[in-house]
Amino acid sequence: PALIPFLEIAQLYCHVILYGGSEEQKERFLGRLVKGDIGCYALTDEGSGSDPVSMTTTAKTVADGYEISGKKRIITFADISDLYAIFSKREEETNEVESISAFIVEKGTPGLILEKHLKMMGLKGHRSYNITLDKVKVPKENRIEKAGLRLALNVLNTTRISLAFGFVGLARAALEAVVDFAKNRIIRGKPISEHQAISFPIAELATEIDAARLLAYRAAVMDEKNARHRKETSMAKNYAGNIMIKSVDLASRILAGYGADTEYLVERYLRDAYSWVAAQGTREVQNLVISREIFR
Repeated sequence: PALIPFLEIAQLYCHVILYGGSEEQKERFLGRLVKGDIGCYALTDEGSGSDPVSMTTTAKTVADGYEISGKKRIITFADISDLYAIFSKREEETNEVESISAFIVEKGTPGLILEKHLKMMGLKGHRSYNITLDKVKVPKENRIEKAGLRLALNVLNTTRISLAFGFVGLARAALEAVVDFAKNRIIRGKPISEHQAISFPIAELATEIDAARLLAYRAAVMDEKNARHRKETSMAKNYAGNIMIKSVDLASRILAGYGADTEYLVERYLRDAYSWVAAQGTREVQNLVISREIFR
């Protein structure tokens, strides 16, 4: 699962530029990635979390640009990134939504401080940091042109699709592990897979994993066709996340004592799933998006 978060963060940064940047910014900031540079995405504020409108990170207009101050949390791969897409409120704009802008900040800029490495119980290949921005100076040409909040949400609406596929992949891995165990765990002369108490929940889970995959495919196809898919993407991400958790829980229960044995992959899958499921918005955030789209 560590590869998916890396691709996920690469997408987040890239889509900020693709969706919001000028042609000059695309050439300058995406061109750096071709040379091997890495970008990260810093939307989540320390206090407001999933409510970006309430962020307290601010950008003050100064000579030749902006001065950003605030705190960001759970910023993935901030330690290896060369470029940071940082969202902040511009002080001179009174409208909370319109005030949010994205800025590209370069590694090594004075005042850009990695405060804390957050050590998760799972996803050991995934690294995230809390960041402090202490009067970070950004040239005016590094402000992304399009409105920041709308841009941030449009980016998430695309990248949550790959996240849904990642959840499906982890759910399938747990399913495969428990199927193999059930076939080979012999009690009273026959494998436990022959007991309906074992095989029926597995059958239901396999069906639900296929349903989650199809929801993710639908969102991906709609995105390719440039159709509106905010509801479908959140449905895919939400359902796939729920099924991922169900899959690792079921696998852990069927393996019983072996479910906590580090010689089996299931304990890792359990830790990975619970460390990952809230990425890019909790279940409740996805339900909020879905319900708003239904009643819009």
